[in-house]
Amino acid sequence: MGGIRLYRGWRVVVGSGVGVGFGSAVFLSTAFPLISGAVAKGYGWSQADVARGASAALLLQAVGYPAAGFLIDRFGSRKVAGAAILLFALSLAALAAASGDYGRYLAACAAIGLLAAATNMVGYARALSHWFDARRGLAFGVAASFQALGAIGLPILTEKLILSANWPTATLAIAAFEALVCLPLVLWLVEDQPEGAAVEAAPAQRPSFRPDATFVKLSIAFAVMGFTFYAIVSNIVFILTHVGLETSAIARVQAVSGLSLIVGRVGFGQLLDRWTAPAVGLATLAASTAFCFGLAFASGPLAVFAATALGGLSIGGESDFLPYMASRFWGRENVARVFGLFLIAFVLGAALGPVALAKASEAMGDPRAGLIGLGVLQIVPAALFLTLPAYPRLRR
Repeated sequence: MGGIRLYRGWRVVVGSGVGVGFGSAVFLSTAFPLISGAVAKGYGWSQADVARGASAALLLQAVGYPAAGFLIDRFGSRKVAGAAILLFALSLAALAAASGDYGRYLAACAAIGLLAAATNMVGYARALSHWFDARRGLAFGVAASFQALGAIGLPILTEKLILSANWPTATLAIAAFEALVCLPLVLWLVEDQPEGAAVEAAPAQRPSFRPDATFVKLSIAFAVMGFTFYAIVSNIVFILTHVGLETSAIARVQAVSGLSLIVGRVGFGQLLDRWTAPAVGLATLAASTAFCFGLAFASGPLAVFAATALGGLSIGGESDFLPYMASRFWGRENVARVFGLFLIAFVLGAALGPVALAKASEAMGDPRAGLIGLGVLQIVPAALFLTLPAYPRLRR
């Protein structure tokens, strides 16, 4: 009796998931705050001093996304993502060796942001697009859901090593893991396209990528999405404290958000394979709007948990939406560079959102008005999604 033969493309999903799950974006959001806190304590630096390292990394990462996309569309996911993992490990080693030199600390943080951009989803979108067509959305969603592994594992490892040894040891351990575990798995599992597959041309009416009305509409929509979600996430402790939750309950809310994010990535990935682009976009925005209004009018823990679950679903859908739209409208051969440009719009919105909500809350005396404003703001991307054209026909 023959066994069940699993489609080889799922190997690529697993390899991509490993790379994404322990990429620089997950490191910067989970392990780096612990490391920077230990750095500040060890050298007497202020929180503002070490925070400049995070700002440098995030700013350079935004620059690195389109650059990585260009290289990936030229040389393929496997080579560029593999090189990025190695450079990420070397940048982490440089951070560990920075000691008390503030200039070297900032330079290492900047290198992590710029050189490791392709360790994130942009590094694998092209390969996944070549291996999957009818189930492309699901493939993106499953690969992105591996971020939960890194989000759980990296901070636990980092905290234990900082307590038992020191922060340079913790940083070197992550660098070693990148070089000795992630890099071999990515090089082994990730293949740029099926053997003998015909290369897909760009859409017939677009021989190469040029920014057009569809690109502008999606960029604006993604900027609003980034603005909305990170405005809330960055101020979530303040928001939930105002609602009346205690610290222990806030931690449980964060856990619910993480679990619903995974569900959102896989669930919305499947919807992208079955529904039209505007329909999935509107469903994502509906969850985001409910998140905003739910927190604004929450009257108890149950309402907060429900709203937070919807927020996790919304960002899970948005993370699938960016690479999927890039691949469907501009073809597999342009997906990485377009995705990289979309990420700039998303990151710029994400950078402005936290300050905007904080200032609005300060002016109004509480976050409710700002949250209501964010909910109303979802009308903008909703209107843009409704005016999207059908996916272009692709030549094989």
